[in-house]
Amino acid sequence: MAGKKVALNWSQLVPFFVAISIFFPLYCLHMNEYITIPMKIFWVLKCFPIYSLIRFVCKQFYSFNGLRNDTFSFLIVVGLALSSVGDIFLQDGKNRNNDSFFLGLLAFLLAHICYIQAFKWTPLKPGLFFLLLFLVIIETNLLFGGDVLAKYPPTLSIGVYVYTAVIGIMLWRSWARVNFGQLLAGHWQPLCGAVGAIFFVVSDTIIAVSKFRSRFPGSGFLIMTTYYAAQLAIALTVTRRVN
Repeated sequence: MAGKKVALNWSQLVPFFVAISIFFPLYCLHMNEYITIPMKIFWVLKCFPIYSLIRFVCKQFYSFNGLRNDTFSFLIVVGLALSSVGDIFLQDGKNRNNDSFFLGLLAFLLAHICYIQAFKWTPLKPGLFFLLLFLVIIETNLLFGGDVLAKYPPTLSIGVYVYTAVIGIMLWRSWARVNFGQLLAGHWQPLCGAVGAIFFVVSDTIIAVSKFRSRFPGSGFLIMTTYYAAQLAIALTVTRRVN
């Protein structure tokens, strides 16, 4: 499958855009307590955009005639599936307890490991690694400095630091794949993964502020907007494979 090009059929993304068009109005009404959505229905509404992206990725490389061997797209599918599990544990953003938050954190950590494996370890680009390491350390100190995590269980505190390291590695590996020379030639798919990683960092930063600092108006909407943008961008990376 090395170097195989797969044309992007935008119509295959219609279910995703329909799903988020249904989700966001109901989400805003629910979060502002104009309506109450039963939790199981909320889970379906929240996860359906991710399921539609799983369908999109599968349709790029799978057919009814048989399963094609493509590790990259398989890892992206597994990452998306694990993300949907994380969505369920994180619930609706209003009633997270520490146990469900930790399980959601674990599910997303495993999802990021899948994305890291998909993005691979070459080219290494150590300079980029140290730049991002510096930025991650600054962000971590701003978010979790002092005794912010002291009132939480040690497992959650450790999990937060491990997760921060893993998503930092995912950000590094996604940007390491970007070749601006190829980008000028129309090879935009690696850039999608890199942009998706940035959206993920933004989304998770807002979650961290809301969970460990204080919620602010519109935080839930921003979390979900950047989250879906992240997953969409990462899903788009499967439309062309170049090793």
